[in-house]
Amino acid sequence: MDLLFDKYMEDVGDCKGRAWCGTCDIQILEGSISEKMEADEKETLSKSEAVTVNSRLACQIPVSAELHNLVFRIMPRT
Repeated sequence: MDLLFDKYMEDVGDCKGRAWCGTCDIQILEGSISEKMEADEKETLSKSEAVTVNSRLACQIPVSAELHNLVFRIMPRT
């Protein structure tokens, strides 16, 4: 989420990384993340019309070497 906020978007992070707002909704296009989705993230994503099996909230993904070569797109706010 910090990367998105600092580099690409100004209006992301309304909930300050608590998985409540969905402003950092991304869709993973290439690669995968082993970190399991917790209940708050699932609940927030369930409110999105564009959710897919590859949807995640960027604020819930820890920064690690696993992100190397990960390709994602920032989902438009609806």
